[in-house]
Amino acid sequence: MTIDKSFYWVLYGVVSILLIWSAYSDYKTRTVPRVAGLGIWAIGLIYLLIHQNWICAGYYIFITLVSGVRRNIYGQILIIVVTFIVLVLANNQSDLIIGLLFTTVLYQAGIFSGGDAQIAFALFAFSQNLLIIYFLFLPDMILAIVLNLKRFGVKGAINRARTILNNFRTLNSPSQDPDAIWFPWIVLATPGALIYIWLYPGIAIK
Repeated sequence: MTIDKSFYWVLYGVVSILLIWSAYSDYKTRTVPRVAGLGIWAIGLIYLLIHQNWICAGYYIFITLVSGVRRNIYGQILIIVVTFIVLVLANNQSDLIIGLLFTTVLYQAGIFSGGDAQIAFALFAFSQNLLIIYFLFLPDMILAIVLNLKRFGVKGAINRARTILNNFRTLNSPSQDPDAIWFPWIVLATPGALIYIWLYPGIAIK
């Protein structure tokens, strides 16, 4: 299916506007506008359907619907089984599947809001490459390390890292962690996402 380049410019132009709106709103109000989050998520689904990536499109919808399942052993088993089946059927799309699953873990652990997860789902759908993780998460990781070192020192920062890993393991929400440092993910991720889309590797202009 041949698609004119101008279509991608329009598509990624809309995504970029929604990203900037989300980042501004999250910075000001600590919330991602529902229209922006759902809008970017919907464009991600449209992107998969246009490229006739039917299996991944189905998994995209599935993982979104079940991502809210927490501490339910049957729900977690369902996610694991379906993910394994999709990886077998679409093994050339493993980066996308892993990215969607990674986002689900962040959401279930309470690190991501629903709007954050919707946006991350779509960005993984556009890129289909785990390289985008560096653009979306490296700024947050660097800031978190700097803030923890400043607040707790080296030894305390190491202990904090252990606590964070334990929160992931037990799916404890950061809201239950009195030492958690809160900052809006999408504010830091948006510049990285725009660089990925328009500059390097520039998926909008390839």
